[in-house]
Amino acid sequence: MKNEKCFKNKDIYFMEIVADKIVVNDNYGGVMILDSEFNVVQKIKLIDGLMIYSSFVKDDEIILYCYENQCLININVSTYKYHIIYLDKTFDDIIFLPLYEWKDNGLMLLADDGKVVVSVNLLSNNVRIMQTDTLEDYEYVICDEWRKLRNYQVYKIYPDKHSAVIKSEGVLVLMDYKDNTQSVLKMDNIEFHDIEALSTNYIAQISEREISLLYDNQQIMLYPGDMQNCFLRAKFIEIDNIINLIILSSNSDSTQSKITKCYCT
Repeated sequence: MKNEKCFKNKDIYFMEIVADKIVVNDNYGGVMILDSEFNVVQKIKLIDGLMIYSSFVKDDEIILYCYENQCLININVSTYKYHIIYLDKTFDDIIFLPLYEWKDNGLMLLADDGKVVVSVNLLSNNVRIMQTDTLEDYEYVICDEWRKLRNYQVYKIYPDKHSAVIKSEGVLVLMDYKDNTQSVLKMDNIEFHDIEALSTNYIAQISEREISLLYDNQQIMLYPGDMQNCFLRAKFIEIDNIINLIILSSNSDSTQSKITKCYCT
């Protein structure tokens, strides 16, 4: 079973699940917050030329990392309040990893070279680099976690679950880097640009022309249907105790985007 919604004249390239909401970009000026039935519950105008590089999520908050715009944008999907933290020129050459550690008043981020730790205070809107000589000198949890992951090919990190999809000894595994355990993901070996693993029983490999979906020991293939469409992203969400796969796709000229819900039952 599935349902879907088309967004005309929308170039949607970003999608994230936050609590029971779906956050997507609203072209290049803001975001739309959708409910689980794809109704638009709020549009938030942010900045012109907005380009979302990645995001960091906790409970009903999301922080958008916009590298090209050199800013972090903190949004609460329940109150719709937001604030923008602009980064100074110190951060021009720093790109953050999708590995983060939430603190009481903000979060810790790690640069993609694994050597620079950044502290973000969401109360004071202050962002500062924690100086040290090497990664081994840091005692932060985020650094210890990266030391466990950095020698693997990493496809996806789930900081809230302390897990990651990695390649280990030639196969894809779901690694619990807190407990140092690995579970093999039994999937077809297809080329993919994105992957989601809710557990070893709920996995989606996403390529432009197909999605390989595993749920409850069943494996099915999904296709965009129209040759003009291609898959961009997919995320699992639990609605009324039912696992769903939310799929974002777009047509070839980016003038229409589509979000589809597949029920994994």
